Amino acid sequence: MKKSTFTLFFILLTSLTLYSQKTRIGVTAGLLNAGGRVVFDNDQTVNNNRQGIYGGLVLDVGLTERINIETELDYLVAGSTNFVQLPVLVKFYMGNTDFYFQAGGQFTYTIDEVSEDIGRSNIAFAFGAGFDINEHFNLNLRFAPQLNDFQEEEVNNIVSTKINYLNIGVAYKLQLGSREKN
Repeated sequence: MKKSTFTLFFILLTSLTLYSQKTRIGVTAGLLNAGGRVVFDNDQTVNNNRQGIYGGLVLDVGLTERINIETELDYLVAGSTNFVQLPVLVKFYMGNTDFYFQAGGQFTYTIDEVSEDIGRSNIAFAFGAGFDINEHFNLNLRFAPQLNDFQEEEVNNIVSTKINYLNIGVAYKLQLGSREKN
């Protein structure tokens, strides 16, 4: 299942790259806030925020002049916990500006085992904004609240465990090629 999903994802990205208006690839890095929230069966809530850093690769594929698809593969460190993150976002540029809004999905996997009773997969709806400083550099801000729950069943009076991610970063991209408009 994982192999066929990866193959389908690779074919989709390859197709988009071949027929895109503009394709850029690069690196990204920034600051991270991982906001953990644990809910107990007595409705008591404990919040635990951990700050960290992230870095990775970015692929930005132009579908039209004002709409792009951007995906990243990032490595995150927050506190003493390591994660891998894969957002897939649609970027909407505002008018004739270099300012954009972005929205899409994000998958984050916790590399370190926190507890046997807590899952590692985080599926989130991601949204944010950014600004292209020039053709190579951009600044971006992304918030991703977790949709699923790490806690599959109540354990030790804990009924829900979630992490929401806030990424603030910069990316450096190089253009791979472009297609002439007809």
